[in-house]
Amino acid sequence: MIRIGLLGTDALAEKHLKILQMIPGVEIAGFYDPDESMAASFCKQEKLTHFESWQHLINNSDAIDIISPHLSHTYFASLAIKNSKHVFLEQPLVSLPQEIVSLIDLTEEADVCVQPGFIQRLNPTFKAAKPYIVNPQYIEVQSTFSDKRSISEQDILTNYLLDEIDLVNNLVHANIKKVSATSVYAYGISPNMINTRLEFDNGAVANLTIRKMAQKKEHKLFVYQPDKQILIDLHNRKIFHKQYEGNRNEQPGSPINTDNIIIQPLAESLQNFISAIQYQTEPIITLSDAYHAIKTGQMVRQKLQMVHSNT
Repeated sequence: MIRIGLLGTDALAEKHLKILQMIPGVEIAGFYDPDESMAASFCKQEKLTHFESWQHLINNSDAIDIISPHLSHTYFASLAIKNSKHVFLEQPLVSLPQEIVSLIDLTEEADVCVQPGFIQRLNPTFKAAKPYIVNPQYIEVQSTFSDKRSISEQDILTNYLLDEIDLVNNLVHANIKKVSATSVYAYGISPNMINTRLEFDNGAVANLTIRKMAQKKEHKLFVYQPDKQILIDLHNRKIFHKQYEGNRNEQPGSPINTDNIIIQPLAESLQNFISAIQYQTEPIITLSDAYHAIKTGQMVRQKLQMVHSNT
């Protein structure tokens, strides 16, 4: 039996809890959040043990699920790892590349399983399309989200762009040699769009556009390779591809069957985390994956700062 402690409460905490409670071999050790009143209310509602300190939570758990983006993910992860605890690290939004490197070193020394929460690559629609993607030369990512709040470039970068970068890295197995980025402020003080161009050392190029819209929501990847073009519509769970003959004549495209797809990437990610602990295998998403995404995200941030300083 693996005892898991939950650290941090936000909208995701209840989702994590419900999924973990359904996984065989898992017992919920309890819950901790620095906000005492919120933690007490959540534990009463869910009938959980409420730990009044992170030390007690860690001491009474075999693994820690760090959920809230408002906490220092790498700080609490390092404390757990130093106590030989396995860690599920909900997307380490505010981490720096060097902090992830430090976690990698600690993880190797403690011989524990640490899995970051970059779960978009586990989207079943994306997974269904992957066998058709062999040698991508150009990738176009279009992601549109709806948010009435006033959000910053940092919010868009950490909450949306990092996941897109991880998706691209999962398709293009090469090093990034050049990053370009710009943002558009169409109205108000909040950015409406961030566009990023990634150039890889194998010649592949990826263009990522994240837009904030009032109503519309979409999430599409257009993948071009020598023999075919693939459209992956993650929001509507559809895949479409067009095949090319040797003379470049385009053959009629056809949809790929996605009728049996159920979108539960978080559930798969947590289940894989538990399996990796039980069978002592490498998690499906590694700290190295997180490092590459966060390092690229930092380069994008630097490019945006340079653009603003010149305007």
